[in-house]
Amino acid sequence: MAITLVLACKQSDFNARHSGSCEGISFYFCMRALDLGPVPGLADMLEQRNIGRKVERIMALQDQICDGLMTSGAYETDIDDQPISDPRGGNLPGIRNQGKAIQAFHNLYSQEAQTLGCKSIGTLSSFFEGGFVQLLTHTIELLVSSRRGAALIAMQSATPHSVALAYDGSDLYFFDPNSGVHTLTNLATAATELENHLMTYYAVPSCVHVNMFKLNH
Repeated sequence: MAITLVLACKQSDFNARHSGSCEGISFYFCMRALDLGPVPGLADMLEQRNIGRKVERIMALQDQICDGLMTSGAYETDIDDQPISDPRGGNLPGIRNQGKAIQAFHNLYSQEAQTLGCKSIGTLSSFFEGGFVQLLTHTIELLVSSRRGAALIAMQSATPHSVALAYDGSDLYFFDPNSGVHTLTNLATAATELENHLMTYYAVPSCVHVNMFKLNH
C-alpha cells in the first residue's frame, strides 16, 4: 500500500476533549497545511500550547449547531425522546434533513476559514457522489485541480471520525489525528487505498461529508 507515515501524532497530543475533537483537529490541520505545508503544518500544531483551546472552540460551535437541529425537530429521537445517535462532535446520522445539516456545517467552516486567511471551495457528500470511493476520487481530483488545497473528511457512523487530505502542488497527504501525516504516493489508486486503510481502523460510515479549502490569495 502506497500510504507512508511521515510525521506521527496521537489525538491526545492536542489536549482537547477525546469525544469529537478529531473534527476540530482535522479542520485546523487543513488550515495549517495550506499555510505552511502538510508536514510543517502538523509540526506547528504540535508545538502550539493553545491548540486545544482552538479545537474546543470550534467543537463548541458544532455543538450549538447540533443543539439547534435537535430543538428544531430535525434530529430523530427514540421512544424515550433521546437522540438516536450522539450529536456531539458533529455526528449527523440522526438528522432527518441531512442537507440542512451539511449546509450549517459548511457555513461554520467557511466563516472560520475566512478568519484564518483561507476560503471554502466546496462541499461534497457521499449521498450525492455514489459512495465513499467515488467521494474520495472526486475530492482528490478537485484538490489537485486547485493546485494547493485541503479537505476535511467527516465520516458519520455510530463511532464517527474525521480525517483530512492536503495537496501541496506536487504531493498528496493524508492526516489522521490518531496517527499523523502520511504520503499517498500513487494518485491513481489513492482513493481506493485510502478507503481500504480507513475501513481497517474505523466503522463503515453511513455517510461522509467533505469540506474543501484553499488559501485566499
